[in-house]
Amino acid sequence: MLAALEAVNRLLMEAAFDLPRLLQEIVRITAEHMRVRGAALRLLDADTGALVLEATHGLGPAFTASAHARDSDLWQLLSSGEDVEILDVREHPELFPAAAVRDAGVRSVLEGGLFRKGRLLGTLSVFTDETHTFTPAERHLLRLLAGQAALGIELARLHQERLAHQRLRQELLLAAEVQARMLPRRVPDVPGVSVAAWSRPWQEVGGDFYDLLELPGRGLGLAIGDVSGKGLPAALLMAAVRTALRSQAEHLCWLPEMFRRVNQTLLPATEAWQFATLFYGVFDPLTRTFAYVNAGHNPPLVIRTGETLRLEAGGIPVGLLPDAAYETATVRLREGDLLVLYTDGFTDVVCEGDEVFGEERLCRTLHAHAGKDPEAVIAAVQAAMEEAGCGGDDRTIVVMKVHPPDAQTQNHVSNPS
Repeated sequence: MLAALEAVNRLLMEAAFDLPRLLQEIVRITAEHMRVRGAALRLLDADTGALVLEATHGLGPAFTASAHARDSDLWQLLSSGEDVEILDVREHPELFPAAAVRDAGVRSVLEGGLFRKGRLLGTLSVFTDETHTFTPAERHLLRLLAGQAALGIELARLHQERLAHQRLRQELLLAAEVQARMLPRRVPDVPGVSVAAWSRPWQEVGGDFYDLLELPGRGLGLAIGDVSGKGLPAALLMAAVRTALRSQAEHLCWLPEMFRRVNQTLLPATEAWQFATLFYGVFDPLTRTFAYVNAGHNPPLVIRTGETLRLEAGGIPVGLLPDAAYETATVRLREGDLLVLYTDGFTDVVCEGDEVFGEERLCRTLHAHAGKDPEAVIAAVQAAMEEAGCGGDDRTIVVMKVHPPDAQTQNHVSNPS
């Protein structure tokens, strides 16, 4: 008995992090030290509830397909902590396939549960080639081996989960780096306006994005979007939306047609629950007009003295319906106006007192600091949210201020790095 336990302990030290090897060595040591024809180990499948055979020793290949159903009497006994002895496995074809029994040449079986902290992980079984009644000492040894095996299996699984978490973390960091590179690093030089932008995902990657497009002969294109979901799926959809938008914006001037094509491009790549809110507009520095389409996004704001304009015209989010149609609208901007594009992380986020920050509070903050440059305006909004004790969310904001044509302006972008 001591020799068997020492062998398992050595195994745990040598192969604890290699689960397939660990399972195979457990059944080998069990069969050899209990001096039986063979041994088998089953693990509980969390999805199906079946006890699925994972490793055998001395039983032949026919045993590889066997499993114990969760609703079987054997499973019920094992899950309650009972050892199960069957004198003749040929009388239980529902548990042990006849072909497997015949090919392995086995008769009696003793099966015990693998438990950790009261939770059944699987079973450990030993088989004899002749009818055999297992002694109390044999039952005790199987329970000891099963206990050590359960410990080893738990350690190996924890190690695998830790490695998987580390790999996922590395993949997310790489995705965050790629996503950050997709955001603009500079603002196109357009006379008469200054622009600042700021974007931060709440987790490593997010679904917010913005873009600043230099359109020779046409002016400055401003885009902002927010895709459904969080994490890596949202980041992938965000990249698809940005790519589709840029490819159309470079060639098309008629905004409704551009959005129709973006929508058609995204439909094959999205599931039924995936979509993106998207706002895009073009500022013409000669006429100071801003033409736009709003596809279900939070209405950008034009902040001017004593007035707030909400840019709502457009249609439904992109990626939802194949026959979606979009309309455009135009607003003429004045000197001193602020054009503010933002995602819902600035309005829908919950602050202290279980109240959302809200569009009204955002507008008050913008009006109070409208005389400042765009970068200072963004800083003021962030300070107001911090003072309100707002929680976390993906947040993106773009602020453009209109100046006299010959004014000296400064632009700034702040993206995750």
